[in-house]
Amino acid sequence: IEGVVRKPGDKMDVEEPETPSPFDPAAKLLESELECPSTRNPIPYCIATGRHVVVTDMCLCPSCGFPASFAVFTQQIESERVCQMCLQEVQVKDIIKMDPEDARAWCVKTVAKAAEKEKKQ
Repeated sequence: IEGVVRKPGDKMDVEEPETPSPFDPAAKLLESELECPSTRNPIPYCIATGRHVVVTDMCLCPSCGFPASFAVFTQQIESERVCQMCLQEVQVKDIIKMDPEDARAWCVKTVAKAAEKEKKQ
């Protein structure tokens, strides 16, 4: 078994950057974490990266309305022309970067809607 297992040697994993939570800008968390450490709210994830959204670089897919990183989503659409979530064709000109306050409000509203829906079930 030891002959099959790969040994990392002197290669190290790249450190994952920390970004602020959309619910508490003072709370920093790894990009891959999907829960705010201070509020315990679930954080929406980007359809282009799978990482949590950051309010300073957020947009919504004009077709399905899912959140994405504006920078990454526009690059993805330029090369693939299709949203990976809804598989609909999207034009780069239709992707609008959200104002950070609007993005934060969208996150709060989305979490509140999900909590209300969960209570009804």
